[in-house]
Amino acid sequence: MEVQTPQDEELDLLDLLVTLAENWKILIFGPLLAGIAAYGIGLVIPKTYESSASVQVERAGSSFTAPWPPAWPCPQTCCTRLLPWRAWTMA
Repeated sequence: MEVQTPQDEELDLLDLLVTLAENWKILIFGPLLAGIAAYGIGLVIPKTYESSASVQVERAGSSFTAPWPPAWPCPQTCCTRLLPWRAWTMA
């Protein structure tokens, strides 16, 4: 039994190029034919579009509605604290 050393198992660039040259037809025509087939199937299958929408209308006295607008503190104070460089734009 012969033991292979790592140097025997190395793949040279020339070996890789020879393999590519031997299989160039498969490498070129395989993806080309797959693309043509996918394009043809895309043309044959009918285009379908689907959408849905729902609208929920609630009564004014319903318990599910929240008060609007929410009770926030003074917006000028919040903006001044969060964005101090914009304090001069607040009147």
